[in-house]
Parts: sequence; structure tokens; C-alpha cells
Amino acid sequence: MSQIYFQAKVNLTTATPVNVEMTSWECTLTFTDLEGVFTGLNIQTGDVVVFDTGMFETGTFSFYSVDAIITPDSFQPIVTLTYMSVNDNPGGSPDLGGYIVGSDGVISRPTPNYGLLPVVSRDIQLISDKFTEYVQNYNFGRIVDITMSDFSVAKYTKINRDSITLFKGMPVYISDSDFNNIYRATANATHEQTRVAGLVADESILIDNPGRIVCTGIIQLSTAQWDALTGDTGGLDGGRDYFLRGDGGMGLTLTPPTTGFIVKVGKALSPTAFDVNIEPPIEL
Repeated sequence: MSQIYFQAKVNLTTATPVNVEMTSWECTLTFTDLEGVFTGLNIQTGDVVVFDTGMFETGTFSFYSVDAIITPDSFQPIVTLTYMSVNDNPGGSPDLGGYIVGSDGVISRPTPNYGLLPVVSRDIQLISDKFTEYVQNYNFGRIVDITMSDFSVAKYTKINRDSITLFKGMPVYISDSDFNNIYRATANATHEQTRVAGLVADESILIDNPGRIVCTGIIQLSTAQWDALTGDTGGLDGGRDYFLRGDGGMGLTLTPPTTGFIVKVGKALSPTAFDVNIEPPIEL
């Protein structure tokens, strides 16, 4: 299990949206690590903030990444927080300014290393709400493992030699003639074109440009992105296996093709999370 470099209690003092989608916010955090080990000056980009968003949607908590530090300050740093792709809130990004201002949360820094987690003293930290106590003292290991997917995912950089831009989640194959080149994979083509090497990891890979593919591990897309790849609605069907499409679509399907090749690509973990576990093609 991954550990975290530090964790501390924060309070959201102000939140102003910086985009129309309300997925990024300029926020003032009151930094309250009362053990005195960390201050607001220790915050770095890439740190993860967790808020209880149950008042927005019952039973939820949401992850936000620190994408920019606007005003460094020991006690009230101003940062840009962005709603992370690991979230699967049915209602999307909560309104931080309307619902969460004044609430306590937790800030941490994921790391692939072990044994760096300081012992948190609940009484010294003045933690009284059940959410923060639960997160800090029991469940943060699981939260960090979710946000640490980049460390457990095998990604490789290849060049898009297809005739179109490749988009995130598209299954691709590697050319037999040049192992650096990738193309869209489909189940009703040649054996080479059905040998899925991975799914596109970047938001897009332009023609003749390099980009990353996920060969194994968990990849996160929005429900709309998955719908474009599966032809379904509402994202992935959690717990179900997905196969390479062979109906002219360049994506995934719940129903294995009846002609061409069957290629199992992986399993849906949720409407937005997919565990890439590619099997060799079977010719029908």
C-alpha cells in the first residue's frame, strides 16, 4: 500500500470558480496542522485535498489536486484546486463556494515510498468531526492508493501514425514493422490490428505526434468519454468485462463480436474507472 509524505487538517475559507465548468477553484485554505510539523508553506503542486461533500451528495467525499500556488502563506495559503478524475460523484463537481466553504478537510502528498506517514494525534489536531477523524486515522491509505494510479499503471510513449487524432481510452495496436508506431485497433480486421497493446492515456495524440498508452492498470475517463467509445450511455457497467469492438467502432463493447476476433481488454470497476487487462485475440 502506498503511504503519504504528510497529512494535515485544513479549512476551506474561500472558493471562487476559475472556469465555467466549476471544476477548478481559487481557494483560501486555513492550514491547521497543530502538531507544528507542516505549515502552509509546505504545500506543493500535486498535493491532494479531500473534502466531505456529503452536503452536496449524500455519502460522498471528493478529491482535489493542488494545481497552482497563488499566494504562499504559513497559515492561509491561496491555491488553485481542481476536481480530480478519480471522483465519480453522480452530480459531477460539487459547488465548493456554495456548499463546502467553512468545512474541514485533509491535505496530503502521495508518494510511491513506504513508511513516511507521521502518526496523527487527533486531540492535538483538534479533530472533532467524524469525517476528518475517519479519513486521517483509518481510511487514508485507500484514498491515497486511488490517487496514486500513475505509480501502478504501465505507460509507454508511442507515435500516432494513424490517419486521425487518437483520443483518451481508444484501444490501439503497435505496428509489426515499427514498434514505435500505434494505430486504432478493431476486432474485424487483420490479426495485427486486433492485438491491442493498450488504451490511449493522454487526452489526445495528434497525427505523427508522440503520446502515452496504458498497457496495464487503471485508467479513468468521464462517462461521456466512455460513451463515445462504447456506444452506450451513462459510462461503464461496473464489474463487467469489455471487449474490442468489431462493428466498425474503434472502442469497447460489452458484447463480444460474432465474427473476426474476440479480444478481452479488461473490466469496468465503476462508471468511470477501467482496469486494463488485455488478453490475446481469439479468431472466430
